[in-house]
Amino acid sequence: MNLIPLEKVKAILFLDIDGVLNQHTYDLISGCTTIRPHLMDRINWVLDSTGAHIVLSSAWRYHVYRKEMTVVGMEWLLRSHGLMKDRFIGITKPDPKPGPIQPFSKEPGDQPDDTDRGQQILDWVLENDLKGRGIRYAVIDDNDLKITKHGHPFIQTNSTFGIQWGNAHELAKLLRGVKDA
Repeated sequence: MNLIPLEKVKAILFLDIDGVLNQHTYDLISGCTTIRPHLMDRINWVLDSTGAHIVLSSAWRYHVYRKEMTVVGMEWLLRSHGLMKDRFIGITKPDPKPGPIQPFSKEPGDQPDDTDRGQQILDWVLENDLKGRGIRYAVIDDNDLKITKHGHPFIQTNSTFGIQWGNAHELAKLLRGVKDA
């Protein structure tokens, strides 16, 4: 499901959240990791300067697959944390883990197998014919989960700091189609 028709899209950013929009820091008050406003501002700068839209490739998409919220609910959640309106398109498919998707748990065995995010992104790119439509894309993540193996334009953040301005500028070059990014 895409929230915005692809005919209106010229570039797509496949976005991870943990390690990009936060520093993987567990917040004791909320009981989870939280999005940092200054890091969301950097993503918004990329979106504004390139006209890009977002497809969520982050494990946060499991809130949708576990039916804790809808894709529209995920958009509202991200907007409530500062994401520009009308920029969220959708999410990549679930990871290829056998069996039903379990409710959130901190137990390692209950976590999704997210080791081939590159394939999930490739599937989304092919299923939506980005090349045929002339839509540029890039991926931002703090881990290379087979992203470079699949040849995706990729900016890797340092999970200790999240997206930095240098990452944002390189990402904008990729989304604009600048070859020296």
